[in-house]
Amino acid sequence: MRIYACCVLFTSGCWYFIFLIPTFGYRGVFALIWLLVEQLQYGISVHPWFKRLLKLEYSTALNIEHEDERFHSFYVIAIGEFVYSINAESPLSVGWNDRLSKGISLLINAVLFMALYSHKDGSRKATHALRNSPTTSMVYIYSHFFVIGALLIVGDAGADLSKIHVNYLEPEEYGVLFYYHVGIFVALCALTVIAAMDLDRTDPGFHQVSKFWRIGFRVPIGALIFGLTWGLKDKSIKETMWIDTMLLFVLFGYEFIVMNPWRYYFGHNRLVEL
Repeated sequence: MRIYACCVLFTSGCWYFIFLIPTFGYRGVFALIWLLVEQLQYGISVHPWFKRLLKLEYSTALNIEHEDERFHSFYVIAIGEFVYSINAESPLSVGWNDRLSKGISLLINAVLFMALYSHKDGSRKATHALRNSPTTSMVYIYSHFFVIGALLIVGDAGADLSKIHVNYLEPEEYGVLFYYHVGIFVALCALTVIAAMDLDRTDPGFHQVSKFWRIGFRVPIGALIFGLTWGLKDKSIKETMWIDTMLLFVLFGYEFIVMNPWRYYFGHNRLVEL
């Protein structure tokens, strides 16, 4: 941690030079480079390889429960963007109308994303990604960057779509729908990766399908929603958003069915402790 603290002090001081760069493009490149450097030094500091390299008896350790709760809290904050974006400026009129209908679909999406995150891979017994291996730990941590960023984009773009008074998008407004759909796609991909990092230790035969088939439809559904950006140009904004919600609900329903061991609930092998 001392080496990591010194590196953070150095990189934090270097952020000052971004104000001396005249163009925004070069500022973006500078910020990206230093962001990668900061994350690289973090990964090296907590990796067991670094401990072996320095021949340390003790090194930095991650508290798995604390880290898991921290990322869970960040995810909940990202989900809150759905609610905040709709209610902060009160863009939805009183009474049932197209804008209210779009806002409701957005809130349903927030609930579904929360459920998909809580599902993970549906394992009854598993080794957490942070405990599984250093590789799965890093993938688990940095996948949250993508899913949280994607959900912030979905919530913000969805609120902008809900505010639009007309039924159909103008050509210059398709960028909002593009960000909305690509955010959903990236979020579902990241949720798939996060769920895949846990090591499934559930007894064989407990689930009717394997782990791959339990979480494997998230990416195809996300790709389908992303493709609707161009495939539903003749549909209204409300219809497009509700089609997205329907596809997410179908995904949620499928995972709810395959992740629950129904034959143990209703069959002769009924579990005593569920």
